[in-house]
Amino acid sequence: MRLILFLLLCFPCWISAQTSPYNFKADSTGATSVSVKTNSSARVYFEIYRWNKWVKIDSASIKESADTCLQKTLRLHSGQNVIRIRIADSVTGKTISFSENIRVNNGKETERCVFARVCGPSDSLHLTTITMWEIYDSQGYKIRTGTSKSIPLIGLAKGGYYLNYDNKTAEFFVGE
Repeated sequence: MRLILFLLLCFPCWISAQTSPYNFKADSTGATSVSVKTNSSARVYFEIYRWNKWVKIDSASIKESADTCLQKTLRLHSGQNVIRIRIADSVTGKTISFSENIRVNNGKETERCVFARVCGPSDSLHLTTITMWEIYDSQGYKIRTGTSKSIPLIGLAKGGYYLNYDNKTAEFFVGE
């Protein structure tokens, strides 16, 4: 199930470290409105907390002193989601500010991953629905990322790997 977040970014106003530049809220239907205040061109990042870290799920550019309204569809994981908006300078990439975290429970059934614990190098891992995923090697280096229902293992060396998907982590091995 996708949650549609309606993001209304209204300008011009001013970002300052002393005042909150956001009005960020969601209702039970998942419609979310955001008012952002800025006095310069910036990049808006939509982030979700999953796998014990903040993950960017979308972004948009905003222009200085322009009235901008955006509509975004953000893919959320099952259960409770924690979402925030991060504003960064469009030139330097330096983070200017963060919104307050917002919690949304989308009521989606828990995602399942169907695979054998030991996989061949030409196998694929299969998810029940399209979802975000990441594969890490045994040393913790990110090998692949994507958003799909099937995760190809072609080209992975023999050994142990970790799969982050939905809001879970699983371990699998690639054999011969």
